[in-house]
Amino acid sequence: MFFFLILIVGSIYWLIFYKGQGIAYLILPNSNQQTVFIVMLVLAFVFKLIDVLHLVFSQTSFDIFFIDWERPKSDMINQLTPSIVMEKNKDEEKDNLLRKELSEYNKISCWRTLFVANEWNEIQTFRKIDSLVQLIGVLFFLKVVNLEAITTADCNTSVTPDPNEYQAEYSGILRIAMAASMYIGIGILQYVIYEFFYIRCISDKVGQFIDFCSVANISMFIMTHTQFGFYIHGRSPHGNSDVSMQYMSKALAKEENEETSKRGLGQNSDQQTFSIFISNKLSNEYSKVMIPLIQKTLLRKSSGISGTEFDKRVLAYNNLNKFLMGFIDNILRNLKYKIVRRNFFENIFNIEFRDPSKNGYFFADENRTFESVLFCGQELKLFVFDLITFLFVDYFAKNYVLAAFCVFLVIKIYNTLRNDLGKRNISRKTLVDKRFLI
Repeated sequence: MFFFLILIVGSIYWLIFYKGQGIAYLILPNSNQQTVFIVMLVLAFVFKLIDVLHLVFSQTSFDIFFIDWERPKSDMINQLTPSIVMEKNKDEEKDNLLRKELSEYNKISCWRTLFVANEWNEIQTFRKIDSLVQLIGVLFFLKVVNLEAITTADCNTSVTPDPNEYQAEYSGILRIAMAASMYIGIGILQYVIYEFFYIRCISDKVGQFIDFCSVANISMFIMTHTQFGFYIHGRSPHGNSDVSMQYMSKALAKEENEETSKRGLGQNSDQQTFSIFISNKLSNEYSKVMIPLIQKTLLRKSSGISGTEFDKRVLAYNNLNKFLMGFIDNILRNLKYKIVRRNFFENIFNIEFRDPSKNGYFFADENRTFESVLFCGQELKLFVFDLITFLFVDYFAKNYVLAAFCVFLVIKIYNTLRNDLGKRNISRKTLVDKRFLI
């Protein structure tokens, strides 16, 4: 970022004062002096490329778990038989217990979890600034309006130069300044429109996902670090979500008329998103229950994993679900938490100054900082990388159209990588088969 700022500020300085001078007092840097700009541009591109790759791989390695609050109905009849391979010397009592637990678990439909997992998968690469609109807008001003004509090495400031007059060569520094100005300006415009109009009047994808979690009766537990992560509370105020359309419509009508409890975590609260700071003890307990799910890659093919092994993984998943339900309900012994709001300094420095050794803390995430695990929460980092890529290609090719095409191609590549690795992570951590993530 340091090299990027120096590069942009320096080039815009030359564009403003060199092109705006009435009397010649300033000249552009010569080829030897421009070596410094080239070095900074290359370093900025390389470092930002490493940063984006690190972002992609870190976002696709977080622990993710969908907490299903749905309970089996007493009148439901289990129609699924666990595929357990019986062994001659196996303890019958242990096998019966396994069958009983699986029988209870199989009474709950998996479709709600699959739908939520798919919705999460869809918003993983969602961005607030549309890349295609961004590139088309930049090319419109640079090529159609012809602001590119101002980037010549002379003092001409006309966008319609006379073809019969002498035209100087393009200046790499001025091209960087002009392209960066247009790119940043259109990016800011898009962001403002999204935050103040689009998200309020048209569609809020992240907000819709949170609402969908409540309708599906599923919460989301995300651990980005050993003791830090995020929690999306999706427990339905209606108790059950695996119900008929008629029941669901009546339940939503009651909620609209404020005849039910609120969706938030805590008494009479609407707050559903939290950044969490858990104790080391809870982290260790969580790891113990999570390990059976992520020891090795889960293969769904019959030849890849035995029925017994898969059933054990399903039970491990169910045990983790019960464990996290108990934790959220604050009923686990010596594993308590408090719901608090960040103080002024914690908001300013984005640091938690509390000790979670005795109690964990759920910080009300009113600004949706949990979006940092998605591309839309890393908009600045990705925007800067796209811009640096655009400037890097154009500086050496002197072609804005080629630079835009390369940026579009790079965006497609890292989106595809993020999406594919994200699917694998969801499948590995939540038992949701990758084939269901479409």
